[in-house]
Amino acid sequence: MLKFIDFIRKLIVDIFNLRNLRQELASLKQENASLKAENDNLKIDLKTGQEEHEILKQKFDVFQRMPPTEFDKKSGTLIGTKDNFRYCISCKVKTIISPLQELEHGWQCNIKECKEFYNNPEYKPPAVSTQRRIYRSRINWDTY
Repeated sequence: MLKFIDFIRKLIVDIFNLRNLRQELASLKQENASLKAENDNLKIDLKTGQEEHEILKQKFDVFQRMPPTEFDKKSGTLIGTKDNFRYCISCKVKTIISPLQELEHGWQCNIKECKEFYNNPEYKPPAVSTQRRIYRSRINWDTY
């Protein structure tokens, strides 16, 4: 009979242990589900970060290819230190390399979306004559 009582005691202890294990398993399943959700969010964040990294890398590559320039305060353009070309500052901000077309009175960007114009501060328009010409008609008024 003593063996039977010991057997029952061990059985009761095993039942309580099993109940505790089931509760622990349920909490571990919940924790696992929340960790999976967090992992999925981290994967999304990682993918977004990688996409942003690629965009920044492409922009950096454009800036690396851009010739070194200095800002000209008078005209508002960028002047290449090696080639003396003028570059559009609006396009550089958008990471586009755009040499400006030189016109008589300024510089024009030829990028379709930009078309920025920069005035030449050193341009002096041609002098306009202030004299008026007087034309006399050669009509003989006596015949009318």
